[in-house]
This record gives sequence, C-alpha cells and structure tokens, in this order.
Amino acid sequence: VHTDLVHQCQNLLLSIFGMIGFNYELNAIDTNDQRQTNELAQALREILGSVKIILYAPNFLSKLFFAFSPRQRRARATIERYVYQMIDQELTVNPQSRAERKRSSLIASLVNSLDGGDHFGLSKEEV
Repeated sequence: VHTDLVHQCQNLLLSIFGMIGFNYELNAIDTNDQRQTNELAQALREILGSVKIILYAPNFLSKLFFAFSPRQRRARATIERYVYQMIDQELTVNPQSRAERKRSSLIASLVNSLDGGDHFGLSKEEV
C-alpha cells in the first residue's frame, strides 16, 4: 500500500479544524484527489500551502505576495464567502440554541459575541 502519510494527516487535521472550529464538514478525508474536495477545503489548502513558502521571506514580500497573487486573492475571497455564510446561518438560529452550542462550536461562540449596536462586541469582519 502506497500512501502519502503527510497528505493524509493534513486532510485529517483540516477536517478536525472544520468540525471543531466551524461545525462544518470539509470532506477532506478519504480522498487523494484535491479536485474531489470542496471549494473551501481547496482554498484553505492554498492559503496554508503558501504560508509554508513565505514563512522565511521578509515581511514586505509576504504582504505583496498575498496582496497581488490572484490565487491567494481567490482563495481568500472563497474563505470569506464561506465564513460569512456560516455567520449568517448562525444568526438565523435562535439565541438559546446558539448559547448552548457555543461550548462545542467556535463559530457559535464568535457569533454570540457579535456587536449588537452597542460597540462592545466584535464586528462581522473581526469574527
């Protein structure tokens, strides 16, 4: 049996991150072909793969890379779109249910801390 153990561990961690952080199934496990994973998982892989490359680059080069790379901008836009959808979905859930789920879901906890107009909470962009 030939398998890329590092790739499989990355898929597992990505799935765990999606479930714990956002209560969202990324479908990253059981596939070796990245085209079979969903759009969000591909965007997260793109961003995380770039972090490995620019980790040792000077700060201004890193900022330029993330600002002007079309692949990075596309990945970031995809991630933002999904996160805003998750926030909007959490906002439709009644507050009592969200308060119960905030112990097990990071996104429920963060949405619970949204600014209700009193400027004491977080904005949508901060979440």
